[in-house]
Amino acid sequence: MSTFTIYVPSYVNLKAIQTCPLDSRATFVTVDPETLSIEAKRQEHSKFIVFEKDHFLVYEKESPEPFKCSYYSRNHIMYCVGYLGLTTFIRNRIIQLEEENGCFVFKRQNVLSFIYRPDAECLDEKHRDCGGGIAEFYDTVEEEDFERFAEIARTKESCVKELFVVNRGQTYHIVDTNDPSIRYTCGPAIKTHSVWRLINKKVTFKGLADEQNEYLKRKEKAKCVAGFELRDNQGVPLPEGTKFKLEIYNEEYHGIKDAGAKSNAKVTIQYLAAVDLGDGAFMIHGTVDKSSKFGFKVIDGITYLTYSNSFFGIFPCDDTDDLLAIPVIPPKQIRVQVQYAEDGNIFLSGWDGCSIMYCSWIKSSHGRIIISTDEADMRWTTPMKLVIKV
Repeated sequence: MSTFTIYVPSYVNLKAIQTCPLDSRATFVTVDPETLSIEAKRQEHSKFIVFEKDHFLVYEKESPEPFKCSYYSRNHIMYCVGYLGLTTFIRNRIIQLEEENGCFVFKRQNVLSFIYRPDAECLDEKHRDCGGGIAEFYDTVEEEDFERFAEIARTKESCVKELFVVNRGQTYHIVDTNDPSIRYTCGPAIKTHSVWRLINKKVTFKGLADEQNEYLKRKEKAKCVAGFELRDNQGVPLPEGTKFKLEIYNEEYHGIKDAGAKSNAKVTIQYLAAVDLGDGAFMIHGTVDKSSKFGFKVIDGITYLTYSNSFFGIFPCDDTDDLLAIPVIPPKQIRVQVQYAEDGNIFLSGWDGCSIMYCSWIKSSHGRIIISTDEADMRWTTPMKLVIKV
């Protein structure tokens, strides 16, 4: 994300404007309004911002006219400017900006963040930690006082009342405004989702703590164990040399018009698919091959899935990793692990559960296998469940 140049005419009281997280990436330049030349600044910058008393203006080379914006949404709008450009976001309707009193505004509640200024560069826009919000910066560790922060949060009119966030480096504390002793600590990957689930009453602070404990238990359970035994979907151990298919079911919900009942009933349709090679990587295919190409070999006490005469390996691709067939025994860092679901079917993951595999369905029975190490996916995404069919 780019940095920002913000011009502040001398008649604007900068101290009266609420700070926001992305101010850590901004350079504020006080200017004489009589000598400020917008055209000259357009030649100097591809994009820049000018503050006014009750709104701010965004100038971009892609737009002949500036965008008049509300201070209420300043952080979110600055995020758009710095990422793809506000022109692109508005033209392609990527965000739901509305016009109110002649200003663009994003009508989502702001979250107040207290940010440790020396670590402000750690804010990670990939996880939208720089999305919507307002901020107060503090400069020393000694100033990190949750009770004092709660008192400040209660006085703010333009943010949610039930919680605030304290950020130092890659650590985020989500804090109950009414009782600062109640808090949830996490990293950037899950901070935003956790905050909005709390705001929308989808979870409580205790619920987040319980989820954390379950997540840690799953991670521990995912570690490889000695004496692993591959079994079919009936729980029967498979002898080495057995050939099988790896099938998967995709459940979709369809609205069916019931003329007699005059209602739209929901029905579930299951689509059968299977894992097979396609375009060099393993994919989910709707046409189930009747031949059984999968098997396994036990080498030095480790069970390796095989495909014909090849092994499974995880390799980096452009935007994610791919599951490939390779001719040699895979080293630990690219090895695939089999885990059992409660119903006896299997999940695939990276070794020691270091990644999750799930299906991104392209069509009802055709999809791409996604391999993710993202903490949010590891916590909340449903892994791809496969059925071993002999």
